[in-house]
Amino acid sequence: MGSVDSAVGKFVGNNHEQLQKMPVAAFVVGLAPKNPDPGAAEAAMAAMRKSLGPETPVSSVLFAGKLDPAKVNFVMRKYLVMAKIPAGDFRDWGAIAAWAQELPVMMGFSLPPKD
Repeated sequence: MGSVDSAVGKFVGNNHEQLQKMPVAAFVVGLAPKNPDPGAAEAAMAAMRKSLGPETPVSSVLFAGKLDPAKVNFVMRKYLVMAKIPAGDFRDWGAIAAWAQELPVMMGFSLPPKD
């Protein structure tokens, strides 16, 4: 709901020196791409950048997620209705796979030739 789990920031802070020595990629999953507020996607990306602190990823992306209203409490369901956040599974597995397949090259790794 507009923030990144605090464990991410703790991990980055605790491993800052090691992360500076290697390429890093980051993604965030949420409903921001489906939110009617046009600033929601940028806010999600800003939250991810903030959680990464000084780390600059070689690639960062926002993927739409899944919302099952039956799995959230009553108050959250009411908020989702008021904010007009749609329920459903919005994950684009093709886009996720394509990004993951591009990561080795973006991170500077050479791939073996295809047979």
